[in-house]
Amino acid sequence: MDSESFCIIFLFVCGICFGSFLNCIALRIAREEDWIRERSYCLSCGHTLGFLDLIPILSWLFLKGRCRYCGSRISIRYPLSELFMGVIFVLTYLKTTPDLSLMISQLFLFSLFFCLSLIDSDTYTIPDVFIVLGILNRIVLAVFQRDLQTDLNDLIGAFLIAFGIYATAYLTERISGRECMGGGDVKLIFMVCLYTGFYNGILVLFLSSFLGLLTVIVSGKRKIPFGPCIYLAAAAVILYGDQMIHLLNYPL
Repeated sequence: MDSESFCIIFLFVCGICFGSFLNCIALRIAREEDWIRERSYCLSCGHTLGFLDLIPILSWLFLKGRCRYCGSRISIRYPLSELFMGVIFVLTYLKTTPDLSLMISQLFLFSLFFCLSLIDSDTYTIPDVFIVLGILNRIVLAVFQRDLQTDLNDLIGAFLIAFGIYATAYLTERISGRECMGGGDVKLIFMVCLYTGFYNGILVLFLSSFLGLLTVIVSGKRKIPFGPCIYLAAAAVILYGDQMIHLLNYPL
């Protein structure tokens, strides 16, 4: 096995393990429980889970999606989200290597996105601590990258897009009398645009809006958590934004 294959397998395993861990954190935060000291337990019977119950993806498959203690169904959200994070870790490695600082920054960012998306899905809220951590991560990246002009352009672009969204949402709410976008979503888009800049930030906005509209149509719900849509759009643009823009500019 060559070194690149080893790195891909290693990062995939790290990704699914992080996905499992972040799933636990998100659930504990959503339920306002202690996520540091308490052990994992079945949500149906309350039985403390053992090591064999917590192996990412494999435990769900071997247990056939049911709790070994009470037989209740375990949501497919867990293995799918673990698999998703494994894929995200591998794609990030392939797109950022050999820039170690960029890879670590993006892995941390996508992990934040993942956790806050799960919390938003359960509670329709995005805790400010995730926004702060994302901004701090961007500052650390700026220190390592040392590209002041790009950092300044990204900051200006983030302010312009966030202000535009806030103003639009405010006017829409005043006219219609209904909230169209939460404050957490606006802050999340601002944080995302610190990484993407103005033009890719516009792409994130349009793509996340499309995903949100698609989710409304498929689910039939009038209100949906928008955080996961922003996460998917941001991950796609951060990893493949240049290719997307090139495709959009390609003459038909």
